[in-house]
Amino acid sequence: MRPLPGLPEMTPDPGPRGLAAGALNVDSAFQHTPTLRTEGLADQAAAGQAIGNATQKIGGAMGALLMKAEEARGIRQEADADNAMILEEGEIDAAMTAERDESKWDGIAQKRIDALKNKLSKESMVPAAREAVNMKMELWSARQTVRAQGERARESFRRTGVSIDEKLKIAALTGNRAAHEATLAGAVEKNYMTPEGAEIARLRYTEIVEQKDRELKAEAFSSAQDAAVGAAAAGGEDAALKQLDSGAFGVHDASDKERIRNAIQQVARDRSAETLDTVSSGILDGSLSNDAAIDAVQSPFLTPKLRQSAKEYLKSFDAYKVQQDKETNGVRNAVEMRRKVKDYDPSADPDRTGYFKLLAEAQSRVTQSAEGEITGELYRKYGTAPPKLKVRPEIEQNVSKSLDLMFDPMTGAMPWRSETTDSTGKKIVKDDAGMQQKALDAQTTIEMKMNDWFKDHPEDAGSLPKVRAKLQELLPEGTRAAALEGLFKLSAPKAPELGDIRGFTEPAGFADKLPAGLKAHAQDFIEAARENGLNPKTLAAISALETGGGTSKAFREKNNAMGISDDSGPLTMSSVRDSIFRQARTLARADGPYAKAKTLDEIGAIYAPSGAANDFKGTNDGWAENVRAWLARL
Repeated sequence: MRPLPGLPEMTPDPGPRGLAAGALNVDSAFQHTPTLRTEGLADQAAAGQAIGNATQKIGGAMGALLMKAEEARGIRQEADADNAMILEEGEIDAAMTAERDESKWDGIAQKRIDALKNKLSKESMVPAAREAVNMKMELWSARQTVRAQGERARESFRRTGVSIDEKLKIAALTGNRAAHEATLAGAVEKNYMTPEGAEIARLRYTEIVEQKDRELKAEAFSSAQDAAVGAAAAGGEDAALKQLDSGAFGVHDASDKERIRNAIQQVARDRSAETLDTVSSGILDGSLSNDAAIDAVQSPFLTPKLRQSAKEYLKSFDAYKVQQDKETNGVRNAVEMRRKVKDYDPSADPDRTGYFKLLAEAQSRVTQSAEGEITGELYRKYGTAPPKLKVRPEIEQNVSKSLDLMFDPMTGAMPWRSETTDSTGKKIVKDDAGMQQKALDAQTTIEMKMNDWFKDHPEDAGSLPKVRAKLQELLPEGTRAAALEGLFKLSAPKAPELGDIRGFTEPAGFADKLPAGLKAHAQDFIEAARENGLNPKTLAAISALETGGGTSKAFREKNNAMGISDDSGPLTMSSVRDSIFRQARTLARADGPYAKAKTLDEIGAIYAPSGAANDFKGTNDGWAENVRAWLARL
């Protein structure tokens, strides 16, 4: 066996004999006693020392580990406290926002600060964390207190400013200059407003007062105009004008009085035209067959002179002869009627008897296709929108217009009219009856042949080259160039002034030609047209038609100047100017509904389609023609 380190090496057991021998020989036994080795004991001491050192190191590491754990716990406790303060700051803001009385905000903030302090003080924390949290809590508390005070001061200042603004506005709207000045003085004294700000407020006061005055004036004018129009519709033009002059519709300056006068006259023209059309049509269809029937027509626009004129026409009217004359001479009569209407001067016909005779003659003597053109021109001369009438295609109309130019009484191929002056310088107009009849006969012959050609060649009626070729064939030598030149000009693409919505041209004297209700918006039409590349006259003509010359309820109450409607009727716009600009942009949009529409007829098919849900009175068919009627006045 191997000896343990540091212990004496033992000899093998000698057995009994050896013990006996040892007992007998002590010296000899002693001689064999093992000896102690001292280097083994040194190694043992070193090992103990190493174990001690290791144990000491383990103890130190355990202590350091415990300290680190304590430090981490403190950091976590400190972070939890930081988060609590952050969350509580949001709660303070929410509580202050919920309280409308900012004077209570300081108390709200302090209450929540104290609650958080109390909560954190009861939590178990390591000493270092407790010290850090207490220090942070003091800083946070002070910051929240100052912040709440600042928010309260800002909100108080803001609300005071709002109150001052509202008081200033009330004073301005009520026209209370003294209250306005007192409010400004207090605001400047308490530093809620600078002197410069007060001066701006005074300027605003003037603007608001002036705007209020304008609104009140506009409201009074609108009410007066409505009353005047109603009076004209009920009692006639003369009665309404007398009321206007007597002040029955209020006191107005010269400009507004003239606008009301124009509105009265416009309504009177429209109603008078309707009445005369009714009487004339009644005579033609037999519903007004005697004087008593004419006397039974109740209308302030059928004056005694017009009643007498209607009775005279009825007395001379022979339905059979009229029908025969129309069938035989309808085209010739149309040529004569266009001349008569062209020469008609409304200013020389104050009682409108001349107008009535022309209207009745046009309705009874000319072909149905030409009737619409002639009566439409008569309506336009009279200053009212023409009724919805079926007219011939444009090229057919232009053939007649071209021939009218060619056979002009002063400069045509067979002129029959001459002008001279007498000794006083007065103009004298003379007509050569023989030459006039010769010229009208020639024009009638050509028109009759062209009418027959249009009927026989409907597929070629829309072809300008073929129409020109046929007209050239029929025209007498020496007249062809002038007539064909006129036809080419009339059938060529129209300049913006002739009705095309596209292309801006600066209009001259535009406002003066607008109906009374739209004069104030002349610049809006011009600016909207310029901005969108449109013709301002056509834009205004559309507005005039849609609003009845600026008298419609939609225009007066909904600021709708362009007839913008949906299935339920006219839309309400923020202002008249806004409605004009809005529709101008719609008309001009390259990707909009009118992108491919060039003429009024094409635009009308989209703007006012026949049978649409908003075609309440079935008038959309005549939209383009009615716009042209207004355009002729502009």
